[in-house]
Amino acid sequence: MADTPVSVFISYSRTDSAFIDRLEADLRAYGFDTWVDRQHLEGGADWARQIEQQIVRCEALIVALSPDAITSTWVRREITFALNAGKRIIPIIARPVASTPIEIVNLQYIDLSADYLLGLQDLRVALLKTRTLPPPPRPAQAPQPLLTLPDVSDPLKGLVQIPPAPPAPNPDLNALFMQAQSALAHGNVDLAEALLRQLVEQEEGFGNGLAGEELQSARKQLEPVRIERLLKLADDAHANAAWGQEIGALRALLEITKTAGADPWNQLATPYWDDDLHLIRSPTPKPQVSADTLNARLKRAENCQKWAWLYDNARAFAQAGDAAATQLALTRLWDKAPEFGDPAHIAPQGVLPPDPNRRQSETCERCGADAVDSLGVCHNCGWQRPVW
Repeated sequence: MADTPVSVFISYSRTDSAFIDRLEADLRAYGFDTWVDRQHLEGGADWARQIEQQIVRCEALIVALSPDAITSTWVRREITFALNAGKRIIPIIARPVASTPIEIVNLQYIDLSADYLLGLQDLRVALLKTRTLPPPPRPAQAPQPLLTLPDVSDPLKGLVQIPPAPPAPNPDLNALFMQAQSALAHGNVDLAEALLRQLVEQEEGFGNGLAGEELQSARKQLEPVRIERLLKLADDAHANAAWGQEIGALRALLEITKTAGADPWNQLATPYWDDDLHLIRSPTPKPQVSADTLNARLKRAENCQKWAWLYDNARAFAQAGDAAATQLALTRLWDKAPEFGDPAHIAPQGVLPPDPNRRQSETCERCGADAVDSLGVCHNCGWQRPVW
């Protein structure tokens, strides 16, 4: 069983960028290696070669279908190239469509437009199946007894009732259970959780309830890993001014707060031990985050995304050597989105982005800290100034 993550190419229409940002964040949180074209350089030879290289590298290609995607020339070219390269194609419904491209009309699709979270789990399973798992050895049949009870000569015959043995588990479901056990034994909790989820959905009480117990245990181990991956993705995206990716990661984190209880972050501080009390995973310091602070950060990222076009203008001025126009564009940007910064370092010499610490001078009505930014959001407790 390979230890490297399954590599995935995502083909989509630019109009579905917000959906793709969230989808990529969720897939990365589950350990997949995703590639999404965000360069917006359609038509160039170098761009086309890069697309080809990434499709050749990937193990599966996801096609996010929508009314815009099915009319996109490049989406259809990516599908055709992937088919010719022998890649597995998994169509998903991002937005309802009346028909699918003829190239993939016979492929089973996964609908994420009706129930995103349910569709996401089906997509996980489909991607994990991209790597064919070797069938686990099935248990040999029980040997025949070497000694049988005497026949009619036994005076106790008929007086002692021997209960029948419980029925053997369904062999196909047991094979799935053994695959999950093997994945757990090799530390692949992502795969084990997906397999156990499949198994429990087909037979909730499989193995006298053992499959359900294993599933709950796998979920407890996987959730803090997902949280850490999403936090890192959000931080990396913020550093690179990839606001859509940061928004996608933050929304995925907020979804966890809805389903994991009041404070899912406590699990990050939980160490894991094996049966001999050997430390398997060291505790991770609990991050200072909550639903309030995540929502506050999400609002700032959405505001930066809203004004990102001003930074594109500033970059164009900088490439043209117009320092005065570059400074003016950056000044307008920082007035509207003080948290944007200068990720490409295009500001003229001596022009610096606002200092976040100096901006936080307004007092928060909830916690009393001088930490309310220009959007009216407290960086300390997440409080937001009411809009009347």
